[in-house]
Amino acid sequence: MSYIGARRRSLVERLWWIAVFVLSIYGCAKLIENVYDKWNNHPVIVTFDEQPLPAWSLPFPAVTICPQAMIRSKFMNFTEDFYRFANISGPWDPLDQDEVDRLMAVLQICDDFFHVKPKYRDMYQNVPPGNIVAILKNLAPLINQSIFTCRVNGVRCNELFTDTLTDEGICFTFNGFSSYDMFKDGVLHDEYSYLNETKNVTNWNMEEGYLVEDLLRTHPIRALGSGFAAGLTMRLMASDSNIEEHCREQQGFKVTIHAPNEYPQVSKKFALVTHSHDVTLAVRPVIMQTSSELKDYDPKRRNCYFHFERQLKFFRFYTQANCEVECLTNFTLELCGCVKFSMPRSPGTPLCQTSEIICVIEAEFRMLQLSVQQGEDNLESHVSSCDCIPSCVSIQYDTEITQSKCDFKKTLDLRIGHADPAIRKGLQSRQISKLAIYFKEVQFITSKRSELFGMTDFIANCGGILGLCLGVSLFSIIELLYYCLARPMLLMRESFNNKAKQVPLPKPSRPYSIRTGIRNIFAEYCSSSSIHGVTYIGSYERTPWERFWWILMVGLSLYGCVALIGNIYFKWEHKPVILSFNEEPISVWEIPFPAITICPESKFRPESINFTLVSDQIFDLDDTELNEDEIQTMLSLLQVCDRMYSHGRYQNILKRYKLKQNVVDKLYEICPGNSKDMIIQCRMSIYPCEGSFRETVTDEGICYTYNLIPEREMFRKDHLHKDYEYYKSLHAHSNWSLDEGYKPNAALRTFPSRVYGSGFEAGLYMQLRMPKTYDEYHCREALGFKVLLHSPAEFPVISRKFIRLTYNHEVTMALKPQITSISNSLRSYSPFRRQCFFSYERKLEFFAVYNQANCELECLTNQTLKLCGCVRFSMPYSTGTKICETSQLECAIQAENEIQLLVATEGIQKNSSTSDHCLCLPACNSIEYDSELTQTKYDHARSFQLRYRSQVPDDLLEKVVNNNFAKLAIYFKQAQYMALKRSELFGWTDFIANCGGVLGLCMGVSLLSLAELLYYCVVRPVLLIREYSKRGGGNAIMDVQPTTLVG
Repeated sequence: MSYIGARRRSLVERLWWIAVFVLSIYGCAKLIENVYDKWNNHPVIVTFDEQPLPAWSLPFPAVTICPQAMIRSKFMNFTEDFYRFANISGPWDPLDQDEVDRLMAVLQICDDFFHVKPKYRDMYQNVPPGNIVAILKNLAPLINQSIFTCRVNGVRCNELFTDTLTDEGICFTFNGFSSYDMFKDGVLHDEYSYLNETKNVTNWNMEEGYLVEDLLRTHPIRALGSGFAAGLTMRLMASDSNIEEHCREQQGFKVTIHAPNEYPQVSKKFALVTHSHDVTLAVRPVIMQTSSELKDYDPKRRNCYFHFERQLKFFRFYTQANCEVECLTNFTLELCGCVKFSMPRSPGTPLCQTSEIICVIEAEFRMLQLSVQQGEDNLESHVSSCDCIPSCVSIQYDTEITQSKCDFKKTLDLRIGHADPAIRKGLQSRQISKLAIYFKEVQFITSKRSELFGMTDFIANCGGILGLCLGVSLFSIIELLYYCLARPMLLMRESFNNKAKQVPLPKPSRPYSIRTGIRNIFAEYCSSSSIHGVTYIGSYERTPWERFWWILMVGLSLYGCVALIGNIYFKWEHKPVILSFNEEPISVWEIPFPAITICPESKFRPESINFTLVSDQIFDLDDTELNEDEIQTMLSLLQVCDRMYSHGRYQNILKRYKLKQNVVDKLYEICPGNSKDMIIQCRMSIYPCEGSFRETVTDEGICYTYNLIPEREMFRKDHLHKDYEYYKSLHAHSNWSLDEGYKPNAALRTFPSRVYGSGFEAGLYMQLRMPKTYDEYHCREALGFKVLLHSPAEFPVISRKFIRLTYNHEVTMALKPQITSISNSLRSYSPFRRQCFFSYERKLEFFAVYNQANCELECLTNQTLKLCGCVRFSMPYSTGTKICETSQLECAIQAENEIQLLVATEGIQKNSSTSDHCLCLPACNSIEYDSELTQTKYDHARSFQLRYRSQVPDDLLEKVVNNNFAKLAIYFKQAQYMALKRSELFGWTDFIANCGGVLGLCMGVSLLSLAELLYYCVVRPVLLIREYSKRGGGNAIMDVQPTTLVG
């Protein structure tokens, strides 16, 4: 601007500077427009949270179980009543009114077949309505008739299930909300209740989580950790007389897991637990959080609602699922003039009768159609008025489901039938299933909506652009306003009063002093400072009012700078790391194929011991006929049997016996055989692999592992005992590590093994067998194999997470590796700031390689030794450490529960995802293997007979028939995967750049401005004092130059 207004410049020069100035303004405007568009239209980013969330900070999922045998036969025979009503295969006696009411009520929860078929639908017309819910409650099986046993967090939980009214009829819910917490007061009818949960929410809400340190006295309850032992296990049963295939063609139990604050919609999503099956649900929560700085944003801008922003009519708290229930209810009422009995409704709203259920079905379908239409055409519809966008804080529970066929009646008969004949008799008329639900991992990576580009970033970017293009700050704008408004007004006032300004006379010289020198330095600094606005403060030409104005402006700008820089510092200090997808995909040949550990459920050869006979004699206190070898075999075997023998009276009886032989040696002696006996066919890509599985000592006994790094790389051998080896690797060393990956010179066919591509042919295929004579239901109630996929650097702990491979089934696992890496820029950060350990930062006592699983196993070992004075045989331990007796298994289980409780309690008290007790942060570079499972039945013996009947001798055919077989296929689903990467989100460079932008915009400050300030505050005063000393103190005279005021 000074060049444009300078009269000494030629016209060409002034035109040049005008053009440059205009172009700079245009460039600033375009760049600021881009910055504004980013701030206004893309302010939110969804990334992975930089801190993992521990399992104990989450509510255990609510579990709703709906028996498909929904009618007690002593009250109703559905098939007979329906035939009588429809006059099928008649003649029949007509139904009385009570029987008609029962039939109409039950038909509302039968399959759609009874409503979409016009012939049946027409029969329901003009049937008078009955009390649907009361009838269904009277007919439904009771909770204690459906849930045989239940344990969660190691305690009994049968009484924690309560009746719930769902679209499937009367179901049972665990860990859900009560009616008071779920619904608003005074809006629902009072004809019946939807939820019978009596416990109100205690110390928890969705947005803030758990509010107290008490782990146990909360509702909803939470798991103490991950793995099978920390989850919910139950046996479900159904009476044979209640099972019928007419009303419902699916048999067993429908199970839905949902957030505790969501009303269960069973027909929308469920897992089916069929009779005589063991079903395992490994839960991986999908958690969405929203940072607090987004609360001021419009919900449409962040695309989510906080609970206080969206009020539902019936539900007390907003969730997307609850909103959709209300939406469907309103749409059904509008379309049909009634609602289904399970839908929330106001007093006076009519219930749909059986003849109107077809309209309810059509309403749901039309809702889906309208939703699609709205998405494609962006048309206004009834769905848009529902406005059911996601909650800002939400939890969904994804699951990995495995199942195996089991004969629980036989197991229970063997274990307790001889002692209680009444139980044996009762079991004969029951169908029993087993269900286990547990968190798959101890920590979970959450998704988080965060402010990508907030007001502070907008201001800092604008400041950088204006400073770069024009050297403009906020003071430049204030300065412009001052010269356009304030100065002209003052001049006009002086002119109006005819007060001509006088040029003051030169002030006389006065003695030189420190005070005078400092005033001169201040005046000089103000006149030459590069900080905008300071020039006017030190100018004697300005009136006191003007100088006060500029002092106020500088003070406000300084305050604004400090506040904005405070925000920048908080972001730099507390959110320096972002977990996002890596920009480059990782090919499958860059990562190892998972280590595979297979554990047969058959733990011994039948010729080694008669388990049922010996156990009956021991626990009936009648062991006089047993020899010492039988007792020692039984004591070793009970350490790998089901946990039934690790509690109560069994442990008390076992205190009479002591281990006199090495447990591991005994388990090797009686195990079903070596890997080649069990694995009859194995192919890894095109290479055979039958001999690549090695016997491994695990918590499940003797198992067989493939692709595990050598023992000397896994363990610190000089710290371990010499009693036995945990496994023996085929290879002396490996060519891979977690932090470095494969060595540059490693061949494609290397160790640990890797695949060359994706798909079935590039993966591992194997066939396993087990003689039918090895089938045994007493020690282990399940048959088949447990399979664990894990990192090659992770020692297997089977009981925490596994999938089941059932006899005469083929299981296919399509792998989806979860890879996490870290950028080199984070190596200088502390582990707690980046929330992970490099392998060289955390040294374990027994393991040579650090990962979270190995750390947790070592921590559990230490806690077991501390509490029980011994360790389990499968745990790493040093020379001289005692192995737990079989009678100490209850203590070992207690140690496992206590370590989970200790870690969770300490984490809550510290408000941290980890604890000092174990200090098991995730590894900075890690790999986990998720999988998609498919399972189908196959009959290997039948296929073998058909294919080779004329080619092999009869004795070989008979041998095949006398074996159980199973197939397992494991392969990568895709050729490339996107890895997660911890990166520097806001580092030192970003901090300096943002501070520079803010200071430049607000005050025009640069590093030179700070150097200038130091110069005038330090260097100049020192020179002043030196000059003062040279002049002999205060006797010298200092000339003060006159100041000319421009009028």
